[in-house]
Amino acid sequence: MKYLSRRSLHILLSPKAWRIRLTLWAGALILGLFSLLLTEGSKYLDGMFTGLARQYPLLTLLIMPAGFTIIVWIIKRYFPGSEGGGVPQTITSLSYEVPNRLISIKILCGKTVMLLAALACGASVGIGGPMVHIGASIMYVSSMYARYTLGHIKQTAIMAGGAAAIATIFSAPLAGIAFAMEGFSRSFQLRRSGLILVTVLLAMLVITLTAGYEPYLGRLDYQHPDNSSLWLAALICGIIGGTLGGIFSQGIVSLTRKTTACARKYPCTFAGTCGLIVAITGLISPTPIYGTSYQLTMDFIQQTHQPPDIFFPFAKMLATAAAFISGIPGGIFGPAIAIGASIGADLSQWLHLFTIQTAMLTGIAAYFSAVFQTPVTAAVLVIEISGSLDIILPVIATSFIAFAISRLICPAPLYHVLSHGFMGTNAPNTGKT
Repeated sequence: MKYLSRRSLHILLSPKAWRIRLTLWAGALILGLFSLLLTEGSKYLDGMFTGLARQYPLLTLLIMPAGFTIIVWIIKRYFPGSEGGGVPQTITSLSYEVPNRLISIKILCGKTVMLLAALACGASVGIGGPMVHIGASIMYVSSMYARYTLGHIKQTAIMAGGAAAIATIFSAPLAGIAFAMEGFSRSFQLRRSGLILVTVLLAMLVITLTAGYEPYLGRLDYQHPDNSSLWLAALICGIIGGTLGGIFSQGIVSLTRKTTACARKYPCTFAGTCGLIVAITGLISPTPIYGTSYQLTMDFIQQTHQPPDIFFPFAKMLATAAAFISGIPGGIFGPAIAIGASIGADLSQWLHLFTIQTAMLTGIAAYFSAVFQTPVTAAVLVIEISGSLDIILPVIATSFIAFAISRLICPAPLYHVLSHGFMGTNAPNTGKT
């Protein structure tokens, strides 16, 4: 007992231990500030491009292909590894003791600037996935400055950065922790929990002190329906959302495999073509499909606007898929929330069996769970972004129904499949040939 007491006191008072703690805590605070700036920047750019597209719709046929082409050229030339969502790179980095090929300050800078450029071009992408990559880079670099030599601490720092990114972007700390368990390693070791919890809490503290705490979708005036309506929404949205989410996920995997050769040989031409597809989709769709669709989703779930047209979820799926495989930075977390909400809105209008808000929330849970195959994260996320605890059990049921259906369509999780494409680029440089 005396030995343990002395050892604990030594760890508590050790200057080296405090240097490590303070360096990692500083990284968490920087991550929170970074997330806040990126969120506000994305909202501004979304509104700017949507207004431009509304006033000069044909101009999008020039801006998007040219923008996608330039962004991919810059990435290939100066920031290789910063393309795409960022979660696959983060997962890949967890497989190596020295993951600096895909997690670094250079990647962080390239990802941030090129993501903002993609949003300025109207790309149908989210900031959640890129922020996971950015957050992982910030925390990994912090662990390097702390000069901690244990490999598992560096890997935990990467997981902590990704978890805090989800927490801060969606104002959902529990969902961030759940994603660290489900989305990264599919296992959760107790020794990792402390750093992850502290990182999430400190990053959220920055958001709360600077912008105040608000649910991602605002505070809903939610009218609790009867139980039969709730469970019916859970069943129907779980089946439909799970099917569409599984198809989307498997479609991304298939498209990536089929277009890899073309994208590698002609990256700029391929990106420009994808940009043209997004632009044409935007012209055809009556509801804007540009950017993260955050404001659109919040407006119609708050019932301040009429729900989008019945074709919006399919147009948004097509635009998001084209942008995602093009090679520009951008994720699908935000678009997945918009698509899930619109699927629920469509089902509510077609069937008239449950309230539109109930359908939207269960639709988000179903589609998110199906695309990423993270049912616990999806359920917790919906509760946190809506602030509606009344529907927790139906939302959990919806998430697991959708997850089961998605696994039948897409046997492996999307991000884990995509991470295999980065395995070769992240091998540590040992000096051997």
